[in-house]
Amino acid sequence: MSRKKLFFFLCIIVFIFSCTTSMEKFQPFLDYSNVKLQDIIIEPVDEKQLLVLIEKLRKKIYGMKKDEKEVDEIVLEMETVVNLYKSYINIDRIADYTDGTYKIPGKTSVTVNVNTYCLNINAAAPVKNEPYILISGEPDIAFFKEIMKYTNSKEFVDQRLKQKLLWDLQNHVKFEMLPEDEKSLLLRIDSNAYLKTDSFVKDMAKDILIQFIPGIKQIKKATNIIKGVSYKYDEYARNIELLISQEPIPEISGPVKSEGFNLYTMIEPDSYKHAKITFINIDDKDEKIDCGYFKPIRKDVQPLAFDLPTYYEKKLNNEIKKAFAQLEVATIDAYGRYTDKPFKLEKGDRWFIEEHPDRILDFWKAFQDRNKAIKMTKKFCEEYPQMCNNNAHNDRGDAFRHALWNALMQRDVGDFAIDLANAHELNEGKVEENDMDKYNNEIGREIGARLKQKKVKDDDAYYKEILENIDRLRHLK
Repeated sequence: MSRKKLFFFLCIIVFIFSCTTSMEKFQPFLDYSNVKLQDIIIEPVDEKQLLVLIEKLRKKIYGMKKDEKEVDEIVLEMETVVNLYKSYINIDRIADYTDGTYKIPGKTSVTVNVNTYCLNINAAAPVKNEPYILISGEPDIAFFKEIMKYTNSKEFVDQRLKQKLLWDLQNHVKFEMLPEDEKSLLLRIDSNAYLKTDSFVKDMAKDILIQFIPGIKQIKKATNIIKGVSYKYDEYARNIELLISQEPIPEISGPVKSEGFNLYTMIEPDSYKHAKITFINIDDKDEKIDCGYFKPIRKDVQPLAFDLPTYYEKKLNNEIKKAFAQLEVATIDAYGRYTDKPFKLEKGDRWFIEEHPDRILDFWKAFQDRNKAIKMTKKFCEEYPQMCNNNAHNDRGDAFRHALWNALMQRDVGDFAIDLANAHELNEGKVEENDMDKYNNEIGREIGARLKQKKVKDDDAYYKEILENIDRLRHLK
């Protein structure tokens, strides 16, 4: 082989190796569909508005009649209220405002919308699909960790002030040259901050040491290259907004493995000021984020620091929890009341609703599905009168209704349908009847899971599938 060919061959190998190592470093975790994760979504919440919405919905439930449209409206309103309430109570599970840290529970996906901060005055702002890696540690900015932890626990400062301070520190502006509000903030964080950031006092101390310690002059020369200037916020921002990344966006889809944390993350930046971040913990153990930032895969794009979610004093905390408990009571009282064939709410149903207040929306979706199952069973009995007796009890119509209800629930509330159905069967009844119902429930959920996997949503498709499997169902009459 000639030297030219050998050189060309080696270049190809180096290129392939560099691409491979790059892909390994930024390899996204593309498929976690087999891992059961609890989803926690944190959205901004207005306490007063949430309280009003809860009380309004409770009154609507107590005043409801046998009107299916009204039930559909309640489900839509319930979805809004429950999502807001979950955000409100879940924020304490993932944000520790005493020390400014995140805690991502095991087997959980946590999504937050937060303020972010750019960390490089000479890098471009990110685009919406900008890929990032969560890094454990600090960027090359003096006092970074102290600023982030303090402003996420002790004092919640204006975003512009905090961003401007980070820009100035990254630009090596001397402490004495900082605007008064920035100096004041640093001194509130640490009274010795002027010794821990770039400052003339610090330089004077170094000059004194130079006289006594040989070789320190070389160190000074190597570390004191940039003399910073403090610019106005808008001047920094304008400079960043004019910059455009010269690198192509890597085609990375799905969560990216963190460096230093046992987490995967996805981020959707809104310029450099805000971002939607999803932290994914597939491990059983909780993961704490004490100090970290997002490093861009494109080298000429902004690194991003990020806050905890918005802090709430929760002045109405007790009132909101009490109102939501009353909403649960309203749900219990309304259970089975809105259909043409209500059934007695007994100990199994009551116990389950009381034990699972966080699934109140799923209860209402199950109510909807039960109502649909009753209506479609009536249609079934009209088409096949020989399969149904007069009271639709323990006959094939009864079996059809149980199977169809569970199939629809499997579609709408997933495996929670198992617990809902089993709890209902705790109600008093003959063992033989309960066994029959449980068996038909299971067949229905099996059919529902199969159709859901195929992304089938139409009610009639579930009706037809149960009908085709009618001979598999059990009946006593």
